[in-house]
Parts: sequence; C-alpha cells; structure tokens
Amino acid sequence: MADSVKVVSEDWVAICQQITGKMEAIDNDMTEFSKILDELSKMNADIMGTTSDPFYGAPVVIWVLADRNVHTYVEDGSLAIGNMLLEAHALGLGACWIHRAKEMSELPEGRALLQKWGVSDDEIGVGCCILGYTKGEQPEKKPRRNDQIIVVE
Repeated sequence: MADSVKVVSEDWVAICQQITGKMEAIDNDMTEFSKILDELSKMNADIMGTTSDPFYGAPVVIWVLADRNVHTYVEDGSLAIGNMLLEAHALGLGACWIHRAKEMSELPEGRALLQKWGVSDDEIGVGCCILGYTKGEQPEKKPRRNDQIIVVE
C-alpha cells in the first residue's frame, strides 16, 4: 500500500482546512501523514477483505467521527461528509465517500490512533472523505429525472 499513497503537500493541508474548517490531530509533518494514510488504507482494506487501496491512491483522507452518544450522530456525520463533497466539487477537486469508517474506529489499531490523537472514546467513525485531482475531465452532469419528485398539495 505504501506505493499507492503519495506524500501530501502543504497545499492539501490548506485545502483540508478550507473544506473542514479545521485540521484536527494531524500536524504538518508530511512523512507522518503519509504513514497514517498507509495505516488507514490497510485497516480499511482488511475490513473489506482486499489488498487493494480502498482510497484509490488519494493524497488526502478525512476520517469523519461523531459522538456516538448523540442520537443523530450518523446523520450529523453524514451531512458533514456531504458538505465536504460539495465544497470539494466547488473547488474543482475530486472527492468520494468511503465506507467502513465505523469498523476502522472499532479496531484496536484504529482506537490506538484515535487515542494517540486525543480523540474521546465516545467518537466513532461515520465515513471517510477522500480528496484528490480527477484524472481527465470532470464527468458531465447527468440529466435529472422529473418523475422522481412527487408534490403533494
């Protein structure tokens, strides 16, 4: 997996701060950041039962966590990821939601990373948002289906 993950630049740190509004747990040590990407990728791949990189070689992975004691933690975390995807698109970036974040946060190695970063045991993974530059042109917008919305008056 180490070959599939690129060292992230300071530009990506700035982009993450713009998209998320903050950058928790990760400082600007790019070597450490690359090692963490490798760890996260391996954890996610192991859960999925594959050896391929579930993050598609993206230079940035945002692991979204939420407080499991909040009744709407899944919805809150999901909305945060949705907003990150929209902001990434607005910035001309490629972005994708990656599953298995909950399982990652429940693994001993996932918990160890979270504890190392000072994250509360109440926080649990909701999803991961990967960021990068798309290969080639952005796909064309698909036409909307007008019959999918029903207005009840």
